[in-house]
Amino acid sequence: MGRYGKGLVKAALGESYYEKGRDSYQVITLLTRAQMETERGGVQEIAFAAVGGLLGFLAAALFYAYHARRRNARYNGVAVGGGK
Repeated sequence: MGRYGKGLVKAALGESYYEKGRDSYQVITLLTRAQMETERGGVQEIAFAAVGGLLGFLAAALFYAYHARRRNARYNGVAVGGGK
């Protein structure tokens, strides 16, 4: 596979773990390692996929954390900024 093989397996596993709802630490570790491997002699397409996976994972985590905070604040009767 040559240069296309660098980081490919870790990126694929990281994405698979994310889709299956596996441990967040494992997902981030695999995607970060995939990015680092591709930056050391791989192709940019794999690095782009790894970074895209990381950003998607982090966006989802922030979304859930924000809404959990709002639900908790609403339950406790505390005002939280950022919309209605």
